[in-house]
Amino acid sequence: MLSLVALAALGGCFAQLTQARCWSGPWAQAGMLLGAWLWAVALWAWRRWRSGGAQALAVLCMVVGTALLAWGQTEVRAIARLQAVLQPELEGQELLLVGKVVDMPQVTADGVQFVFEVEQAQDLAAPSAVVQVPQRLWLTWRRGWQEDALLAGPPEALQAGSAGSCRCA
Repeated sequence: MLSLVALAALGGCFAQLTQARCWSGPWAQAGMLLGAWLWAVALWAWRRWRSGGAQALAVLCMVVGTALLAWGQTEVRAIARLQAVLQPELEGQELLLVGKVVDMPQVTADGVQFVFEVEQAQDLAAPSAVVQVPQRLWLTWRRGWQEDALLAGPPEALQAGSAGSCRCA
């Protein structure tokens, strides 16, 4: 029975991940509520009747309920992740970001990559305009394209917890 429930959880996640686009939040919540209700029915039927047919129905409710719970949870998580993206009109624009480095920077062959927690953002082309960016950004600080760029160190020493501002394009 446990393997069926585990397969149902994988099937629910797979069903959501193969969708062309996310459904609205209420559908995911309704699916999770239905899944929880099916689990309650399954537990009630399992305890109430010990006959083979009732237990088979309980297992079916558990499997379908688990699939719905997994689908709904994956849907809610996908919606949350898709809402935390950079607005397309800001791509390629020069921004001034104020915040801090929150994870250990990773030094790569062409620069430094780090997670930046944004406290304030400003569009340098229109300083008075309000700019909405995700709270956390994955930024790359490139070393340059000169012949000896790979021999140079990072532009500046970065550490987790470093506060400051950066100009991003």
